[in-house]
This record gives sequence, C-alpha cells and structure tokens, in this order.
Amino acid sequence: MKAVRFTRKVAQPLRPLSRSLRLRLILWYGSLIAVALGFFALLFLLLTTDAIDSSVNSAVRTEARVAMLDVLDDLAASPPYWPGQLTMRVVDTYRDPGVVVEVLDTRGQVRYLSTNGRRIPLSNQTTHAALAGQPPVLYDAVVDGQHVRVEALPIRPPVNGVSGNTNGVPMGNGPVVGVLLVAKSLAAQYSTSIRLLSLRVCTPRFRLYSTSAF
Repeated sequence: MKAVRFTRKVAQPLRPLSRSLRLRLILWYGSLIAVALGFFALLFLLLTTDAIDSSVNSAVRTEARVAMLDVLDDLAASPPYWPGQLTMRVVDTYRDPGVVVEVLDTRGQVRYLSTNGRRIPLSNQTTHAALAGQPPVLYDAVVDGQHVRVEALPIRPPVNGVSGNTNGVPMGNGPVVGVLLVAKSLAAQYSTSIRLLSLRVCTPRFRLYSTSAF
C-alpha cells in the first residue's frame, strides 16, 4: 500500500488591478456622478422656474386688483359710465417700477396709460375675449424693448355693487365697458433663470473634472 503524500501549495498573491481598469472605473464613477448631478440640477431648475413664473403671475394679479379698484372707483353706476378723465390716484402713487397699466373703452380709445412710452400690445382675439366678458387672459409681450407678462381683464361698472372673480380681482356686475391691461416686466425672472441655467451647466462639468483628476 502506497503512502499518501500531502503537498502544501503556496498561495499566490492577488494581482493588483491594472491601471487601465482602475482608470475605467474612475471614469465610470465620475460619469455616474455627473449624470446624477445633472438630473437633480435640471429638476431644481424646472421647479424654481415654475415657482418664479407663479410668483410673476401673482404679482401681476395683485397689480390688477389695485388698478381695477381704482377704475371702479371712478366709474358711474349708470351710462355713460366713464368720467371725463380717469384719475387712478392709487396706481399713480403706489405702482411698482416695471409695471404698466392701460385702460381702454369698448371703442379702443385709451382712457388711461401709466407711462409716456408705447402702449401694451393687445391682439384682436384677446380684445374680443375681454369685451365678451370672458375670464382674464395672461400672455407675454414686449413693451419698449422689455419682455412683460400682461393680464387683460374686462371692466364692468358697479351697477349693483362689486364682487370678486376667481383670482380675487374686484369686478362690477354691469355690462362690459372696457378692458384693463396690466403689464409687469420679466427682467428679474429672466435674470434669475439665466443664473440658474449657468449653475446647472457649470456644476456637473466641475464635478466630473474633479472626480477624473484622481
């Protein structure tokens, strides 16, 4: 019977990862981080832009509320409804910079314009909608080279008192006698959006460069 010999094998040391594999892993990890950062930056940009846009709409409606109260205060409860001249004292005193207010009657005659510059652009479709008593319309336009957000509202004289629409803007309950236009500059909104966009573009590149540098 032959004796069984037990031989001991010497364990071979594990070979370190090659330099090319290590570099690929670093690049893959850096790319993954860059994609994740880009996704969250884009999500943050969209949410912030939406919040800014809602804030602009709210500011326009606030100015429209003040302007409409000023108009209703000057209108008569019986024909011809319009006074000889709209005073708009509150608008002239407390109107924010970058806000333009314009009042038109049903014939398109300008009853009031808060600036000496150009009038607020108004399409025939929006005019017909306002004169038909439809809900207020929000749209973007350009006034004196500046991008603005405009709200167009029908004007009704306070024949039997004053009520509010769904946005809290006061409304009379008489026939439509004109259109109120309120425009607010979008310069601050555009500036904020551009800054956020520049941060979104630069941050992922910086992170990718920093990770790949290792």
